[in-house]
Amino acid sequence: MKTLVIAEKPSVALDIVKALSGISGNFIRKDGYFENSKFVVSHALGHIVRLYMPEEYDESLKAWRIDNLPIVPSQFKYKAMDKQFTVLKKLIQREDIDTIVNACDAGREGELIFRQILLLTGVKGKTLKRLWLSAMTKEEILKEFKNLRDAREFDNLGKSSFVREQADWLVGINATRAFSVKFNKNLSIGRVQTPTLNMLVEREQEIRSFVPKKYYELQLTFTKENFKYDALLEYNGKSQFDERKSLDWILQRVQGRNGVIKDLKVSKDKSVPPLLYDLTELQRDANKTYGFSAQKTLDLAQSLYEKRKVLSYPRTDSRYLPSSLKPNIPKIMSAITFAPYNVFAKQILQKGITFTSRIINDVKVSDHYALIPTGHFEQMNELTDDEKKVFDLVMRRFLAVFMDPSETYKSTIITEDNGYTFKTNISVLTYPGWQAVYEKKAESVPKLSVGDTVKYVDGKVLEKETQPPQRFTDATLLTAMENAGKVVEDEELREAMKEKGIGTPATRAQIIERLIQVGYVERKGKMLIPTEKGMSLIPVVKNVGVETLLSPELTGEWEYKLRLIEKGNYLDTKFREDIVGFVKQVVGKTISYTGTETVIDRKDTPVGKCPVCGADVYENAKAYHCSKCNFVLWKTIKGKSITRARAEKLLQGKVVSIGKVKSASGKTFEGRIKLNGNGGIEFVFDRK
Repeated sequence: MKTLVIAEKPSVALDIVKALSGISGNFIRKDGYFENSKFVVSHALGHIVRLYMPEEYDESLKAWRIDNLPIVPSQFKYKAMDKQFTVLKKLIQREDIDTIVNACDAGREGELIFRQILLLTGVKGKTLKRLWLSAMTKEEILKEFKNLRDAREFDNLGKSSFVREQADWLVGINATRAFSVKFNKNLSIGRVQTPTLNMLVEREQEIRSFVPKKYYELQLTFTKENFKYDALLEYNGKSQFDERKSLDWILQRVQGRNGVIKDLKVSKDKSVPPLLYDLTELQRDANKTYGFSAQKTLDLAQSLYEKRKVLSYPRTDSRYLPSSLKPNIPKIMSAITFAPYNVFAKQILQKGITFTSRIINDVKVSDHYALIPTGHFEQMNELTDDEKKVFDLVMRRFLAVFMDPSETYKSTIITEDNGYTFKTNISVLTYPGWQAVYEKKAESVPKLSVGDTVKYVDGKVLEKETQPPQRFTDATLLTAMENAGKVVEDEELREAMKEKGIGTPATRAQIIERLIQVGYVERKGKMLIPTEKGMSLIPVVKNVGVETLLSPELTGEWEYKLRLIEKGNYLDTKFREDIVGFVKQVVGKTISYTGTETVIDRKDTPVGKCPVCGADVYENAKAYHCSKCNFVLWKTIKGKSITRARAEKLLQGKVVSIGKVKSASGKTFEGRIKLNGNGGIEFVFDRK
């Protein structure tokens, strides 16, 4: 008898084949699978099974009509979408196969992919096992094959995956149809995307309604030996003032006069290393450091895990390691023999590795442990520039956690000048500790004492304005989603709250991209800015009376219950009942609403003038099209997105860059395009 192994995608199946061939003999490649004397290894292609669409239950549901809602199947049905399913079905039903191993990604979605396939094949009488991988190295694959787990251990994870998909279907189908028909617009409503949009819209409303207010500060600059510092006038506990006149008068009285240090409060602070990365924290840092979108960081981390084998499983929500991994850490550290990391790895090994509770914590490791290097660096020379950047973030964080705390000298200096008090705070890194990994160096502590005379260097009145809240970036929006809309700076408090966040580390990136795709949000540089369509949708949802659709807290509670289902502490049937009740409430209120508001869609306004006939050009789902002639500008060119902003520039006759593009011969070049007089796309080159 043979064992069938089902991976999530072809590349993973090939890695498993390479690993198993060493212990079971060479495999023969067949149509859609590999086989040898002991194993048959095949694969899905991601989600190759999907839920029925409404019209597949009943043809009459194809039309979007209010009287068809709510659509709540008595039993959810599934449909295969790819011929690879037929391959898997035949393999699953083979009489010489008695064991089936789920080797799909080790998480909620991987569990769903496998169980959907089994559901449609109606498999019976087979032994089901689970391969739970945290790294894609040959060593890890063989180790976990020796420790295959009973698939029943993951039944609750399976229940959670099914009910999550069904909940998103119920809310998405019903709320989207109800709002689209009621307001005669193509609107998209989702269990996770709509509260995320609401956070963006609320922030944008704060920015638009913000009225800047001028204020003034009086700043003097002093020196003592080689130390120079700026100090602000402080009066009655304030350093910001509404009027300038009195500050100009004080400046005249202190100008040119030396000051005296009247008070000096000194403290020495220790800073422990940050926690290891989970996916969300990595996405935040990659966005801050390199401007990468959350989706791009996820794609790069997945490649580093799956293709390059240098990182552990990226779709993790844990920032800790299990105690079982302790013996592996010195091996990984010893394998770090290349610059610039080898210097720190050598220091850590020489000093001896110390495992603190901020590194090892079995309670806080669920499906996967924190993101760390695997110690298998054979493919380092093949990494792309962007892969190197993400790898660098993970590697430096891994090294940092095993290093000493850093030490900082902090002081508050009160300087008196002609009877006026000036205050400054300084912070000096005296011992880099873990910060040395980030190329920080020790600085000299200024030699200051109470009673010292300090030399006046300069003085000026600073005119400033209060600033509006900052727009969300991928980094700050991920934080808001993780904390269900609450602003939480403390790292460990964020850890405690993350179970009630919006979405999961694996899904937050695609939620952001979905908001952009449906036209609710635009990305400008690092900023995420809601469009007029997104801005106008939120008040409509509120007026209809279904504010719960916008609630980050409610969505966070739903995610929390899904995690409870995974742990066996909540019934999936109860969760489904709650979602059905919520959907009926949303549909009922939407249908009965009598208001006359509308959602503003930029697709209703011209993008620009047609280069062929001069008529208005409008936007639809796939292209920008002329209202009179046959001119069409497609939204994707050479795999690059032509956003509305790019389309507007092209229609104005401007040259637009779309980033790096591959030619037919495989060469990469900077893609700069323009429209010619016939409305065609031309690439623009500096030289022939």
